[in-house]
Amino acid sequence: MNIIVFIIAAAVVIVVLFMIGVLFIVEQQTVAIIERFGKFVGLARPGLNIKLPYPISVVAKRANLRIIQSTHELGIKTKDNAFIQLPVITQLKVIENKVVESFYKLNDPINQINAFILNIVRSKAATLDLEEIYSKKNEMAQHVTEALQSKIEDYGYEIIDILVDQPEPSPEVKEAYNNVIASQRELDASKNKAQSQKIILIGQAEAEARSLELKAESYAKQRKSISKGLSDALNELQNKDIDAHYLLEFLAGIDYRDAIRDVAKYNSNTVVFSSNPKEDLQKLLPNLIKSLDKKPKSKAQSDDSSNSWKLPS
Repeated sequence: MNIIVFIIAAAVVIVVLFMIGVLFIVEQQTVAIIERFGKFVGLARPGLNIKLPYPISVVAKRANLRIIQSTHELGIKTKDNAFIQLPVITQLKVIENKVVESFYKLNDPINQINAFILNIVRSKAATLDLEEIYSKKNEMAQHVTEALQSKIEDYGYEIIDILVDQPEPSPEVKEAYNNVIASQRELDASKNKAQSQKIILIGQAEAEARSLELKAESYAKQRKSISKGLSDALNELQNKDIDAHYLLEFLAGIDYRDAIRDVAKYNSNTVVFSSNPKEDLQKLLPNLIKSLDKKPKSKAQSDDSSNSWKLPS
């Protein structure tokens, strides 16, 4: 019977002690700040703790030692005057041995520290072009950490990480940016097309040059062969006591017939026969030149032109 009474009495005492705040429990990853008559007197670690009863001693705050994450949307004007929304995620944590500073130095520590961070992010982003913000997000976060880490530690907090997410341009900026990219792609395509055409033209020119070179070699061989044939024919005919004058007329006749044959291959050609080619050509050329020349010429120019086309007698 005495044991039961003792247990009941002890339970009542414990309940009363909890009710008046003498006994209290602190959760894991939490530190309690104890004040006595409004003055800081100590910290209570996780587990069961004892203090003087309320209102002599009170738990002023329970500081959370876990990582605190906040998400923000920053409206930013970039260096190239583009307006974007920049998502920024901050991760902060109370330094365990600076719990007192984290509670007493700032009135609203999380919001105030985030204000410091976001102000640095906004200032840094304003010095970058839109394209640079996409490619330098990690550099921006590193810059903020280096600029504020020591200052934030004085307030009892440390920056775990700053995550700068994908920028979100306004619809107008996004459309203009897409148009710029499309124009750049079209320009690159035009350059590639022009380069390919250049390669084709160069190849054609080289092929044509090689073709002309081969034709020239062929013509030279042909002329050489003809010359050798004529020379052999002349030597052979001269040995038969035939006058060289008749031989040349005979060979000229062959060239004449070959020329007529070649001209007759094309329907659009016109052949003019003359009994006295030299004299008729002397009369025809000045009239032909005058009919083709549409610009008026002075008499001296006409005389010069006629003289320049005059065949020797």
